[in-house]
Amino acid sequence: MVTIIFNCPACGQSIEAPAEIAGQSVQCPTCGHEFVVPARSRRWKTGIVIATVALAGTACLASITLWQHQSKRPAAAQIHAGKQPPSELERLQEQVAKGDSKAQVALGKRYLNGDGVATNWVAAVNWFRKAAEQGDPQGQVALGKRYYRGEGVATNWVEAAQWWERAAEQGDAEAILVLSMAYYNGDGVTQNRDRSLKLLIKSAERGNAEAQYLLAGTYDYNRGPPHLFYSLPIQVDKPQATNWYARALRSYTFQAEGGDPQAQLRVGQCCKNMAELALPTDFGASIGPDGNFIPVAEILKEKAEILKENPEAARLLEQAFKWFKKAAEQGKPDAQLLLARAYKYGEGVQTNAPEAIR
Repeated sequence: MVTIIFNCPACGQSIEAPAEIAGQSVQCPTCGHEFVVPARSRRWKTGIVIATVALAGTACLASITLWQHQSKRPAAAQIHAGKQPPSELERLQEQVAKGDSKAQVALGKRYLNGDGVATNWVAAVNWFRKAAEQGDPQGQVALGKRYYRGEGVATNWVEAAQWWERAAEQGDAEAILVLSMAYYNGDGVTQNRDRSLKLLIKSAERGNAEAQYLLAGTYDYNRGPPHLFYSLPIQVDKPQATNWYARALRSYTFQAEGGDPQAQLRVGQCCKNMAELALPTDFGASIGPDGNFIPVAEILKEKAEILKENPEAARLLEQAFKWFKKAAEQGKPDAQLLLARAYKYGEGVQTNAPEAIR
C-alpha cells in the first residue's frame, strides 16, 4: 500500500494517509483544521500490513492502521486487537470524529493543559469552538475564557462576554458566575453592579461552589481584607454569610477529599470563616481599643478562653487547619500563609512558632 506523509498547514502536525486521498478534503486529527491533501507530498512510502493468525484454538494478535472516511473528510484512527486495547485518548478521538461536543471539549482541555498531548492552545481553541458552535455550554465557557485571556486567540473581552451570555442563557452555573464578574468589572460589557449581584446569586443557587463561597464573602465583606465583590449593593448579613459558607463547604468537600488543592483551600476557608462569624467580632484582635498592639501571649490566652466556651467554633478551626495543611503540602501559597497563621496564633492547633516561620 502506498502512503503519503504531509503536514497540517494550521498546526504543523505530521499526517500519514493512503495515497488515494490526495486532492481530497480532510480534517486534521490534532487541531480539527480542514484542508486539501496535496497531490505531491514531501515523502512517499510503501507499507505492508502483516497479520499473524494462529488456528486451532490459539490466540490471534493483529494491529491494523485504518483510515476512516466520513463525509469526504478522512480521519486516522488506530484499531488495536488482542492485548492492546484503544487508549483513553484514542477512544476520545473516536468520539470527536463523530462530532460529540462533550468529547470536543475534553480534547480541547487536553491540548490546553498538555494532558497526554503536547500543549497547543490553537488546537484547544479550535476544539472549544467546534463544541461552542454546536451549542455546548461548557465549550462556550471555555472558548470565552480563551478570548478573555488571549490563549490561542487574540484577546477580545467583548467576544468572551458574548460566548458567556450564550452559555448563561442555557442556565450553565459557571457561565453565570464569569458573566457576573464581567459585569462587576465592566469587562466586555457595560459595568452593572446590580446585574452582577443578581447573576452571582443565580449561580450560587444553581450549585456553583465558587459562587456560593463568593456570595458568602459578599454578605461578610466587612470582615478581613477586601473581597472580590466588596462593593456590591448588598447589606452585611452574618446569618446569610454563614449559610452560604456552609453550602460552599458541602459543594467543595467532594473535590477536596479527592485531593484538589484549591478545593481544600476553600473548605478550610469556609470552616475558618464560619468559626469566626460565631465568635466575638474582636476575636484574635492584635490592636486594643486604645490603639496599642496587644502582646501575642495575651491574645493567645484570651482566644483559648473564648474557644472553651464555643466548642463548635473550636471544631471548625481544627477542620480549617486540617484542610489548610493538606493544600499547603501541595504547594498552595494562600494555604501556606493561612497555615502559618494557624501555627502562630494557635487556631485549630497548638501554637508552634518554628512551624509558623518554616
